[in-house]
Amino acid sequence: MRKAQSLGEYSVCIACIVLAITAIQVYVNRGLQGRYADLSDAATDRLGSINQYEPYYIDSQEVVSENRTLGQSFYPRGKIEETIGNDIKLISERLSIEGINPYKYDDE
Repeated sequence: MRKAQSLGEYSVCIACIVLAITAIQVYVNRGLQGRYADLSDAATDRLGSINQYEPYYIDSQEVVSENRTLGQSFYPRGKIEETIGNDIKLISERLSIEGINPYKYDDE
């Protein structure tokens, strides 16, 4: 009876340890990602370029022209040939970055 009870206690302890490691893994991953972001920001600051891509601060607009054509040709014995054409042309594109300061550390 004692061996069965200690086996149950060991399994509960191992389950708690696995649960704790799984919960801590989220915080460790976020910490590593933060360090990588800081390292890349420091590298880009030294090179004089802007910080990493921030999707919430970028606005883009495009003006596109589209021309569709549909043609039909009728031949003897009921043969019909259809041609479809699609021509898409980019007329203008505008990209603006708002709220990003390329010189993040002015005191250096």
